[in-house]
Amino acid sequence: MVDSMIVQDLEVVQDPFLYYLDYKTVYVNCSVYGESPFEVSWLYSTDEISNRSSDYTIISGSKVSNIVYNPNSDDEEYVWWNSSLLLNPIDNSTVGYYYCRVNTSFGLMYSKPVYVRSTYSPRLNSTSTKFIKSGDRVFGTWSVLSFPLPNILLSLQYFNFAPLYARAVYNDYMTVNMSLNSYVSNYPYFIYINEISKDRLTVHWSYSFERVFSMRLIAISYDHLSQNPQHHELYNHSGQAYVNFHNLSFTEQTVTFSCLCAECDGIEWRQDNVPLPLNLYGVFSLKKKLWPNYTMNLKHSKLTTSYYNRSHYSCRPVCLQNSIFKNSSAYIDNPCKKRCIHV
Repeated sequence: MVDSMIVQDLEVVQDPFLYYLDYKTVYVNCSVYGESPFEVSWLYSTDEISNRSSDYTIISGSKVSNIVYNPNSDDEEYVWWNSSLLLNPIDNSTVGYYYCRVNTSFGLMYSKPVYVRSTYSPRLNSTSTKFIKSGDRVFGTWSVLSFPLPNILLSLQYFNFAPLYARAVYNDYMTVNMSLNSYVSNYPYFIYINEISKDRLTVHWSYSFERVFSMRLIAISYDHLSQNPQHHELYNHSGQAYVNFHNLSFTEQTVTFSCLCAECDGIEWRQDNVPLPLNLYGVFSLKKKLWPNYTMNLKHSKLTTSYYNRSHYSCRPVCLQNSIFKNSSAYIDNPCKKRCIHV
């Protein structure tokens, strides 16, 4: 309980406290206890809210409990009363100090003020964003600007440890809670965040370079009343291409390879490390749903060649952004390189 302010037989038992429900709405609540009758009203600076614009919604006083009897007041009727205020939108006309005022037969009493400040949804500070390769690992550092500060979710799609023809892509995520300055470590990755100021945090992340298929950084904010999450995708990055054997046709004497990349702009096939003409293959766009709130963007391509071809093939993601994976090729050999026998 915050410090009380008592005037005769009334008490503001809870000075105004607020929740930023989202980045447009704030909820302010005040509680009063005492002998009825009394009225509760809201002030913005020195102006009564009821005289201002439609940016406010007053949830009129609601009795929290039934009649409460004060044992020290000869059973006089006392009540506990709530009054709440919703502000939407939060802009220059609604930012400032708010008070809860109690009108009684003895005069006026005021709560302590609460300050509502400007809000803005999460965004990246691009000048402080880094995504680099060092040794056999990827390191990401992001500076997130927001008020109020969000929690952070990092979604990761990665390869398992397996031979090429048994390779698969898995989906995982890591969530860190801003209120706890969380650190999560589950080898071979780690992520942690730290609060720099009331409207800035940094995120640090690391993972094995060879196993990254794609990743995305997401900020999560909550409606404090309904606890419904709001997702804000801040950053995504491509990773290694996924290449595999698609099919073998003995009738046409061909072998077909398949290549996938995520959050990329295209796919390039190479034969003995020499780029192949685009008319030899097509590239198609796909979407894969990862979670209820967002999807992964994919590019898919197939390349068909004679199964007598003994060349060394590879595919690589084409990235318009400065991707550290754009020169990282995924290699595959013709399964008939030694010998294919049609039975």
